Amino acid sequence: MAIDIKARFTSYTERWMLLWIGAKCLFAELLSGGFSNLLDRTFAKLYTSLSTPQQNFTRLSKTLTTPTGPDFAKCEADLSPVPRYVALADGVTLELGPGCGTQLPRFNPKNLTHVYGVEPNAEIIPALREKIESLLEIRPLYTAINASFEDETALKANGIVDGSLDTVVCMQVLCSVADAKDVMKRAHRLLKPGGQFLFWEHTASKDRVTVYVQHLWNIIWSPLLGGCAMGVDVETAIMSAGAWDIVELGRDDGSERPYNLLPRVWGRLVKVEK
Repeated sequence: MAIDIKARFTSYTERWMLLWIGAKCLFAELLSGGFSNLLDRTFAKLYTSLSTPQQNFTRLSKTLTTPTGPDFAKCEADLSPVPRYVALADGVTLELGPGCGTQLPRFNPKNLTHVYGVEPNAEIIPALREKIESLLEIRPLYTAINASFEDETALKANGIVDGSLDTVVCMQVLCSVADAKDVMKRAHRLLKPGGQFLFWEHTASKDRVTVYVQHLWNIIWSPLLGGCAMGVDVETAIMSAGAWDIVELGRDDGSERPYNLLPRVWGRLVKVEK
């Protein structure tokens, strides 16, 4: 029992460094710009800092070696299938929540017709556009759209309608949307029959106590982390969105870290052709 308690405590408290950085970003943005759009500004500062880590993040990078800590790109490359999945995107592609463009260098331009990056946080759009401009092969193929995925008008203005997409890329996004099930149903509708959904997300724990702790953490986690919510049953939202052929599907089985606050699920799904 003592070992169980120790393991739980370690797992439940290991995220404190990221929260500490978020709190410092919040305070800095409050001092520099007041309350206007404060949380969006805070997340933009946090995310861009962790995506382009500076020397003062070196110690944190060594101690927080999960894909929710700095630097995002390196952690994803070392610990996840994200680079491989993004390289599989082809045709007309929609990237959900591109942030400041972490995934842009991973796209294979030869396979793409065009990529639309739908990013709701206006404060992070300048960094995203700067990243686009820096990649000569991607620049003519990528359009940044400052809108929520639920904004049908913005999507239609860019030709994104039901059955129009070959690929949807979704990396660490569904935790921060208002309704993951609704977003996934929309993503399924937008895909052509035979279109692919590529994802890597964190989901609800299968341990009851850990689920409670996930929701408790959200009180301070969500405001500082761009609306990210622990405990969202992302896997169910994805799999129940519509008919899929499963090309690849993986998940943390909990054997190594049974009390993980951010258990992962990932995969490549193809919309069933009718």
